[in-house]
Amino acid sequence: MQLAVAFARLEQLNADLQHSSNLLHTIINSLEDCLALLDVQGRLLMVNRAFSELCRSDAAALIGCNWDAIDPFGIELMRPEIREGKSFTSREQLERDGFRRFFDLQVIPLTPFLHAEYQIVLYLTDVTEQLQLQELNVRSERLAAMGRLAATVAHEVNSPLQAIQNFLFLAANDNPQERDGSLNMIAEEIDRIGGLIRRLLELQRPGDDTIRRLDMNTLIERVLRLTTSTLNRYQVQISLQLSRQPVIVMGHSNQFTQVLLNLIMNAIDAMPNGGTLTIRSKRRSLRREDKLPRPLPARVVEIEVSDTGAGIPAEAFPLLFEAFYTTKPYGTGLGLATSRQIVEQLGGCMTVCNLEGGGAAFTILLPTLE
Repeated sequence: MQLAVAFARLEQLNADLQHSSNLLHTIINSLEDCLALLDVQGRLLMVNRAFSELCRSDAAALIGCNWDAIDPFGIELMRPEIREGKSFTSREQLERDGFRRFFDLQVIPLTPFLHAEYQIVLYLTDVTEQLQLQELNVRSERLAAMGRLAATVAHEVNSPLQAIQNFLFLAANDNPQERDGSLNMIAEEIDRIGGLIRRLLELQRPGDDTIRRLDMNTLIERVLRLTTSTLNRYQVQISLQLSRQPVIVMGHSNQFTQVLLNLIMNAIDAMPNGGTLTIRSKRRSLRREDKLPRPLPARVVEIEVSDTGAGIPAEAFPLLFEAFYTTKPYGTGLGLATSRQIVEQLGGCMTVCNLEGGGAAFTILLPTLE
């Protein structure tokens, strides 16, 4: 009697196991991503429907085949990291029927390499459409930026052109004594247009191409000497907190002088009634919690320029580094855009934040040579 009960129980467990196996295969086959299971010899033990469609073969015919015989990408599976039990990821491309498709590949070992039951999972995700959408989005953003740039340039150039037109009319009707004044005003407006064009060219091609070793501490001290009279006139105190170690980067002396001058003059403008300008420099290692707009090496030089002004309005943050955006009555809006481009061209990044006690801080991170 007990034997019959045990046998019935065993049959029920077997049925449950078969049901679970069928359900698992159904789920795996319904995946849009390609999935395959291989053994230590690189033979296919299991594939789903998407994988068989990628290989243009029946799933049953693929079982037992060696990966090298059907590999459409030319992937070396038995890499050292895979043998050590580590996962491997890469982006692969496949050209077929005149089309190029991109796949994100994950190779995941399930057991240690020397284990008798060593198996690895291949997981392929088709990211072609995603990449196309990203490229389309980037193009749309570029076109939108070009549209904003064109509209702003037209507005900036139109104002002095209208002034020139008015002064030409006055010069044609003025007496000789007043005509000279009108001509001088015309010359000033032409110079203003020329200055705008030069700043645009600097934004596109900032500085020369001579890259050399720069000690940022020395450069900061030099720029402060250039701005001493302006700082004194606006009653701005200096708090200089420079690293005792050299902070060496590769860059252009003139370009970084321009960047520091832009940040210092912006800080002065943010403190019309005086305040404290703080400049810090140090070498440090990046941390996981550092949220940066672009990847950087593990070791960086950090330069921070902060003020004790009113801070930056929340609505200004998204546009702060865009060309021609400015909150100043007579600003061109090119200083920060040019500065950020200079920093990024040399592999760094620039960020900004408001300080809790008031004021704003601009931070430059650059790869260090030390």
